[in-house]
Amino acid sequence: MGGGNFHFLESPEQACTVFASEFQELLTIQAQNVRLKILPAEGVRILGFMQDLPSQAVAGGYELNLGDILAGDERRVLLELAASTSAPGALCQLQLEYQQLAGGLAFRELSALVESQAADQIPINPIVGRELLLSEVNQDLKQARQQADLGELSAARDRLNQARRRLEGSQFSEEASFKEQSHELHRLQALLTSNQSYASQGRKSLSSYQFATAKQK
Repeated sequence: MGGGNFHFLESPEQACTVFASEFQELLTIQAQNVRLKILPAEGVRILGFMQDLPSQAVAGGYELNLGDILAGDERRVLLELAASTSAPGALCQLQLEYQQLAGGLAFRELSALVESQAADQIPINPIVGRELLLSEVNQDLKQARQQADLGELSAARDRLNQARRRLEGSQFSEEASFKEQSHELHRLQALLTSNQSYASQGRKSLSSYQFATAKQK
């Protein structure tokens, strides 16, 4: 099954626009039912996945369900591995399986080997840093929503403030998109001042923002 989209409709008239957008997406799908198998090498363990992706254990490792890929879309997976040795060598094998729709239905399989390098030879990768930051912020949002649902509004506000500090203290803090996220987190904090404001606006806003942040990755 592909990953679905969620929409909050404020009026029935919005449904036509949303459905038109969704049907247009169907016309641009390039790969369907994309699955990624991660098979760690001997002496390597998968500690966890930094994004909330559907996963299941398979022989020799794990399989992630990445849903459907649209034309021009990117999908990134960030995982944490632990190796029993620091020596350079193979870490894991990746196997990508999907149904290709463009040019006729076809089943495709790709594989790649991930290898480690000596620690002093690994340059800082800004893409990995960005993905890690977004994942940490998304986890903060998820926990804030759980705390707010339990009535722990003060703890939820503290969690959102922690997410803001992550963004504002990062190397990406001057980028427009991160400034917008910091501003949105400040707005969400203001909606968590009372149970009434959370019930009327805060919960929907927090859920929408957390879902949108998760999709950015």
